[in-house]
Amino acid sequence: MPKKFFTIAITSFVVLIVLGAVFWGYLIFSGRAPSGGGDEILGGLSPFGSGEEISGGGEPGLVSPNTGTTTIVSDGSGEGLRPKTKTLFRLSEEAASGISFTKNVATGTPRVRFVERATGHVVEIDIETKKSEKISNYTIPKIYEGVFTNGGEVVLLRYLSGNGDIESLLINLNTRGNQGEPRGIFLPINTLSAVSSPSGRDLLYVSRGVGGGTIILRNIDTGKETRVFSSPLTEWVLGWPSETSLRASTKPSARVGGFSYALSREGGGLNKLFGGIPGLTTLTSPLGKYVLIGGSVGGKMAFGIFDNQERKLEQFGKVTLPEKCAWLKNGSLAVCGSPKNPPRTIEYPDAWYQGLVSFSDEFFVVSTAPKNFFFFINPTEAAGETVTLDITSPVFDDSGNFFAFINKRGGEPWLLDLTNWWPVLGD
Repeated sequence: MPKKFFTIAITSFVVLIVLGAVFWGYLIFSGRAPSGGGDEILGGLSPFGSGEEISGGGEPGLVSPNTGTTTIVSDGSGEGLRPKTKTLFRLSEEAASGISFTKNVATGTPRVRFVERATGHVVEIDIETKKSEKISNYTIPKIYEGVFTNGGEVVLLRYLSGNGDIESLLINLNTRGNQGEPRGIFLPINTLSAVSSPSGRDLLYVSRGVGGGTIILRNIDTGKETRVFSSPLTEWVLGWPSETSLRASTKPSARVGGFSYALSREGGGLNKLFGGIPGLTTLTSPLGKYVLIGGSVGGKMAFGIFDNQERKLEQFGKVTLPEKCAWLKNGSLAVCGSPKNPPRTIEYPDAWYQGLVSFSDEFFVVSTAPKNFFFFINPTEAAGETVTLDITSPVFDDSGNFFAFINKRGGEPWLLDLTNWWPVLGD
């Protein structure tokens, strides 16, 4: 009898273990498992800075991270919140390498400008009529990046020369040379990264030299340049959330703990904000109160929002990369492209950067007021047709009613009209 009882007990225990494993697997694949332990990528790695400063030649990897607080926020839903009209539009069949907003001089209404990847031509789209007009016919083949500044009136065209060097041509679309071509100047050869100030009056870029990389601030109007920071590192990712807030992060990779720093316009050292997170990417809100943070461990992405005032990180069950997001000008809300069922066991963001994996995104809307309210927009329903989007280079217009981006899959520019969505948030 004891032997039979023992056999039954062992069998029951094994059955319970199997059932528990099956249930846990269901939770993981349905996205309902709590993000404790390895899944709590952001909070578990203690990403919060301490205000430690690194001098001009410092090594970011030497700064140790501090601790912080993480909260898991449940998924939201856009059920029943869909406008009845079409709100998502493909603006062109041509692939784009940069996108921005400008304004109609007469009416003040927003228009979209983008750089044609194949030719370097700048095209302007009327948002209401969807009619296009070429602003510049100056041809430079195979532009891989276009950075607009000064309200879309100036654009930095980046491309590879015949010998493989990176050329960066800064052109003013309002001035013309003797043959009608836009006037421009070349930045140093092998400029590795560039970002515009929010006002569009300045440009921040990284110049690679023999001893490493130098971050340089350039005034668009005067051409005056100021050295902000020099380091043995060259591959900095730059950000400029507000006129007084400059950001520099190490190149993100799932194999390396990333760091993000604050910079001063006047130069000096780096002030560490976050660190020690593999695949770290960030996007700071315009007023600096919130930071969207992404990370990666073991083929899994993590995504959360950090409150700079409360010093608290809230990690979402829904994941994306911060570079697939854009903030409203007042910092109250961000819209992101969020991958549906991203492949696992892949190194993020490396595989996405290298084109080894493509996503099928939905729009993920995160609101900070009311706190932590968020919902989703289905691209197919918004477009009125089946579409597959891998969102990159997103940008808002000044009014916050229009969200433009490039579909990484084919390179074509798109526009999401949010005018009919804002009543969902009570605006």
